Amino acid sequence: MAARRLDLGWWVALGLAAGCAAAPVARQVPRVSWPAAPDAPQARLVAILPDRPTVAAGGWDRFVDVVTGRDRQAAPAAFPALPFGVVGLPDGAWAVADPEAPALAILRPGAAPELRTCPGQPWAAPMAVALLDGALVVADAGAARLVELGPGGTCRILATGFERPTGLAAGGGRLYVVDAPRQQVVVLGRDGAVLDRLGAGVLHLPTAAALAPDGSLLVADALDGRLVRFGPDGAVAGAVGGRDEAGGGLVRPKGVAVDAAGVIYVSDGGRDQVLVFGPDGAFGQALGSSGGEPGQLLSPAGLAVAGGRLAVADARNRRIQIFELVGGRS
Repeated sequence: MAARRLDLGWWVALGLAAGCAAAPVARQVPRVSWPAAPDAPQARLVAILPDRPTVAAGGWDRFVDVVTGRDRQAAPAAFPALPFGVVGLPDGAWAVADPEAPALAILRPGAAPELRTCPGQPWAAPMAVALLDGALVVADAGAARLVELGPGGTCRILATGFERPTGLAAGGGRLYVVDAPRQQVVVLGRDGAVLDRLGAGVLHLPTAAALAPDGSLLVADALDGRLVRFGPDGAVAGAVGGRDEAGGGLVRPKGVAVDAAGVIYVSDGGRDQVLVFGPDGAFGQALGSSGGEPGQLLSPAGLAVAGGRLAVADARNRRIQIFELVGGRS
């Protein structure tokens, strides 16, 4: 009997040790700036999320699995698998949509990802996420619908009827939904009703959208290698980038974000960079380089600006990189 008690005590101690080993610890972030010295920095790396590489069974869960024989093979893929959409939250956290996991998660420095689900409505391929009136709206491309997660844990289908929604922008009580295969942006009211459709004959494989401070909408048009600007009235008001522009030519634009000063950031999955344009659309500079080191990118996708910081969904590196925008832009 004593031997059995000793054996059980050893297993419990092992389980507790494994659980402690799995506790999240904030990683030390190397000093990286965009662009590199001697040029004046425009963005500084401040965090790489998640601090733990993946969401999987923790140490205690693994211990219980061993003892009980529980099988986790049916569990979803580890997060992050292919982070794509990102949005900043008021408390400084970031919500991330991952179509390959598939999952929606909240990321904070020094913490493991917090997965968000809707009971009875599993994610198919969430690709974009936006914040509207305190609620998270998720474009689930695989299910061809928008899902709203309220601050109190409520969950509802906000809109359907899309073919494959891949991008979202929100503001002024409206949602702008990029429906890539239909080559259009669907404008929705707060209740999910269709108010307008933009881009017929203009867009060719749009991927993402962002609202500028002047009320215009910038849409990443991947096939044409540019951003199309729509005015507040829905009319085309110009373009940004283009394949032939020296330095600022876009190869495969995937994500777009605009800060409070109107500066435009575009992730380019073909160049593995983030390109910066002025409020007037003039090219500024290309930030980053191809690779897996801190500050480098592989197939960057969604972008978000919040609290003076730029979040980059570094898709193929399976992480979100957070950069402080020098000069206090937000």
